[in-house]
Amino acid sequence: MRKFMKTTVPTDGYGQVKKVGDRWIVHLEPMVDGNATVCYECVVDAEPDIAVLTGELAEWKAYIAGKELEIKKMVKIKELEEYDKSVAVNSFAIKMNGEKLTDYWLDRDLRSSLKDDVETAAEYGDTYNFDVRELGITLPLNCNKFLAALKELRVYAYTAFNVTSRHRAAINALTTVADVEAYDFTQGYPLKKEFNVEDLSDD
Repeated sequence: MRKFMKTTVPTDGYGQVKKVGDRWIVHLEPMVDGNATVCYECVVDAEPDIAVLTGELAEWKAYIAGKELEIKKMVKIKELEEYDKSVAVNSFAIKMNGEKLTDYWLDRDLRSSLKDDVETAAEYGDTYNFDVRELGITLPLNCNKFLAALKELRVYAYTAFNVTSRHRAAINALTTVADVEAYDFTQGYPLKKEFNVEDLSDD
């Protein structure tokens, strides 16, 4: 595929075809902007056929547009994945006496491990001591209430995952760079969870 370069030349020196040595410099699709002319330039080794070169330019522009669209989609999906992993999605609030102690998150492996630990603790009593290491505190929580909270988190995480998957598919289906740039992947996520320590403690 022949390559073209978008360039700017002085309007008073513009010429569609100029021979330089044994080669021809060709300018196509000129657009005058004051004292300058913006156009597409290519260099050919034989006397140019403008109609053929115009067709090749259209082919090249379509190829470049496709590549630009592909790159924009890759960048947008990367941003989506970073957003999906951020506290904007992966967090819930731990509150006590109406005040937020911290934003926290338990990934799938931690949720699964905690569920097993809490179920084991429930066999020996009603309380599970949940270590919030970031705060250096331990919260004594009711086993059954904590298990219910973990289930809520599992449903939240699964729902958020599905939203991210739908956004990824929607981005891949877009057909213009402008649509990709304008696409807002922050919409549609479920409301983040808030858990009050008092509600999860023994009555």
